[in-house]
Amino acid sequence: MELLLPIVLRFAPGMLPSTFRGKNDKENTLRKEHEHKLRMSKFLRDSLREMGESGKDNTNASAKEFANFFKKVSLYC
Repeated sequence: MELLLPIVLRFAPGMLPSTFRGKNDKENTLRKEHEHKLRMSKFLRDSLREMGESGKDNTNASAKEFANFFKKVSLYC
């Protein structure tokens, strides 16, 4: 059974317990999560610019209010 372990881990690396993961694996995971958060933040900012104040309907008060709220929140992050 122990001889099959390397073969199983080759095809299913997710089965490896967290105690066997190195420092680099943890850093890579954190870096990927950070990059994903940055991409989502950029997407939300771009979406707000398109639909908010600079959109076709400039009279939408709730969109302007949400854009102002998002600007305040993004300053603290």
